[in-house]
Amino acid sequence: MLFEEENNNEEANEKEMMRKRILEFIDYLKIDKATFADKIKMKPATLSHILTGRNDPSINIAIQIARAYPQVSMDWLIRGKGGTPFGDEENVQPSGGNAREAQTVKVKEKRIAEIRVFYDDNTFDVFVLKPSR
Repeated sequence: MLFEEENNNEEANEKEMMRKRILEFIDYLKIDKATFADKIKMKPATLSHILTGRNDPSINIAIQIARAYPQVSMDWLIRGKGGTPFGDEENVQPSGGNAREAQTVKVKEKRIAEIRVFYDDNTFDVFVLKPSR
């Protein structure tokens, strides 16, 4: 019985953390929840029910977010692992796997070296950026 209760608490915590990550991403985008719901092809009321805790987030909302925003890792969204969609930082779960003990680690900054533009007439341009000094 105790094992089942621990699993239920852990699952509830994971769903709450997923809600928080969705809200964090919406805040990062600086858009309102109705606009976000529209972008992920979800009714605003459905999104509201998920974000307020009336309904639990599911894999479907993660898929819809990842389709609309490819910079969001489903692994980050669901489990809080992997790269965040916010830039230079990455959430890393400690080896114990306890989400409450997550650490933030700086990763190497990336710079754009080359841009390729493909046109509908099957031609393309390549723009090579000079390194900054």
